[in-house]
Amino acid sequence: MLMFLADPRKLHGVRHPVAAITAVALAATLTGARSFQAIAEWATDAPADQRERPLQGPNAAR
Repeated sequence: MLMFLADPRKLHGVRHPVAAITAVALAATLTGARSFQAIAEWATDAPADQRERPLQGPNAAR
């Protein structure tokens, strides 16, 4: 569902998929992040399986 979001960013810098950024931000917020800095810290510190799980969908094997 997140893959249908419009991407308003310019064409410079690293281009992570907007769905991935939204999913990571949502996961971080659900675990208590309340600022952009806290979301960035969560994305840096979270184990890979926690960062990737929101992108795999609800039926992904765990």
